[in-house]
Amino acid sequence: MIQRKRLIGGKAWSIAEMSALGLNVPPACVTTTRARDEDAHLRRFASWAGELSRIPIMAVHAGGEALDFDDRSENVRSLAQIIRPGNIVKGRIFSNDDSLVRIAIKRGAASIVTSPVLAALLAAAHAAQETGKPE
Repeated sequence: MIQRKRLIGGKAWSIAEMSALGLNVPPACVTTTRARDEDAHLRRFASWAGELSRIPIMAVHAGGEALDFDDRSENVRSLAQIIRPGNIVKGRIFSNDDSLVRIAIKRGAASIVTSPVLAALLAAAHAAQETGKPE
């Protein structure tokens, strides 16, 4: 069981456990890291979302200064107000909160660094679909 938990991650594992107990949980889609890396359909899906996104979203930060939301203890919503055009923002929170991805894009962030990437890519692609991606 522990090996499976490592494969899908703690959040997905908790959702599955709550669902097994009969609790009302929102629907979820879970992919393993290995499946994402090895599945051609998921790679194409991620590539499509990346093309739609207004800004790059990546798992690894190549260097330079970044606003790290994982190192902050303040309220994340108030931290979002410090994002300035051209900032690189990073943190796991961007994989868990679509609204923060939208805020970063709206405030002009240069890129988002987060892991896993797919959820943030989808949020960015959805935002671009709603507002139109600039050419």
